[in-house]
Amino acid sequence: MFLITPDYYVDFKCKASACTDNCCIGWEIDIDEYSDAVYSSVEGEFGEFLNDHIDRNTDVPFFKLDKNERCSFLDENNLCRIITNMGEDYLCDICHMHPRFCNYFGEFKTMGVGLCCEEAARIIIENDEITSFEINKIDEESDEDCDKDTFENTTNIFNELTDYLRYCNPDFMSIQEVLDEIAISAEAVQYYYSKQDYKECKHILYNPVGSDIFENHTFPDFVEFLKTLEIMDNKWSVTLNSITEKLDTLNKEETAFDKAYPENNIIYANIAIYFIFRYLFNAVHNGDIYSPIVFTVFAVKTIKFCDILTFVKNGRSICVEERIENAKLFSKEIEYSTENVEAIYNWLA
Repeated sequence: MFLITPDYYVDFKCKASACTDNCCIGWEIDIDEYSDAVYSSVEGEFGEFLNDHIDRNTDVPFFKLDKNERCSFLDENNLCRIITNMGEDYLCDICHMHPRFCNYFGEFKTMGVGLCCEEAARIIIENDEITSFEINKIDEESDEDCDKDTFENTTNIFNELTDYLRYCNPDFMSIQEVLDEIAISAEAVQYYYSKQDYKECKHILYNPVGSDIFENHTFPDFVEFLKTLEIMDNKWSVTLNSITEKLDTLNKEETAFDKAYPENNIIYANIAIYFIFRYLFNAVHNGDIYSPIVFTVFAVKTIKFCDILTFVKNGRSICVEERIENAKLFSKEIEYSTENVEAIYNWLA
């Protein structure tokens, strides 16, 4: 099997107790069947504590949260009791993988780290070069069925999209203008993708044609739609309302923001590439290449306007930590709710 990863993947390492955030707070973590069986067999004092703090009264068992929404296994030093008592190998699948994500496509596996994680967001945002990808052979097998031609065509479109972003010239077109052109061509790309006509897909990407998606799906409408989705953190609600209230000002300040931070082109290109890499390949299984492309455009613009909002509030300045916080907030609220992503795809259709 071949593993495809972004170049920064090898640099990722959980900050554990040094993280200002914590993925063990506010989340009910489901436990896979194998791990639950292992936990059930653990004896002794820790075994008793372990099983007392697993809720098995639902279809899928999960770790109980305490009154402060902390995982029961998070100790006073913000370290996992399962790791300190049993070792990292005994983590359940979700805890072992998070914030990593992976997908299987026949003999290929894609793997990356999620933007909801503080350290992952830092690596992506602080990267001063456009993301590239590595392919390595690994000793792993998958029974995931996949049409090789479809995967190859999807990979080619992915490469064209990332190359388009990689070589865009900020003196000629901003990253947002490039993304807007990609969104405009998405419907036509979908049409030719369904016909497995890769050459025409490539032609369309570099010569954008198609219906103007922004006539029926404006950014203000998108922000209003986000307000209707399930919201986990009130900060997100406050942020969305602030974007709506100050949208005219934020639009006017975008040029000043880009001028003050010329690295914006690379930052938002890398965030776009993150979303494309994470979602585009699902088209191999479901045939939908339109939704992940357009979702990427709106996601990047939302994160950028969160940054512009911060920039304006601070008197025209923003630090890396604030960018990381904005990206994390979007990712937590949208990406880590399957229902929210599906609702957005349906809204964009």
